[in-house]
Amino acid sequence: MRMTGRIDDAHRQQGPHLLRRVSQEDLQAVVARLLERDVDLRELANLIDTRPGLQAFVMTAANSVGNGLEHRVRDVHHAIVLLGIRRMLKLFDSQLDETNRWSPA
Repeated sequence: MRMTGRIDDAHRQQGPHLLRRVSQEDLQAVVARLLERDVDLRELANLIDTRPGLQAFVMTAANSVGNGLEHRVRDVHHAIVLLGIRRMLKLFDSQLDETNRWSPA
């Protein structure tokens, strides 16, 4: 049986795949912000919003099936609040480890 239908805007890729790569510098910038004593979540959301790779990474984590949400998270600030500082640190640390593992020496 063949399914036909449209791809809704929420599932349409927003740009070239290369724009969604997360650089090590961007990851380190976010981790540094997360480790600050008084993290300004709006500032952090603005930092993430300006970098497509970071934005895609955070939004994918927030909209993971494991979160059990009824509705999709569509805003980076909401994603940050939902995930929390500790979970974001774990996610970004693991991504940094992965980036270090695959980057050329």
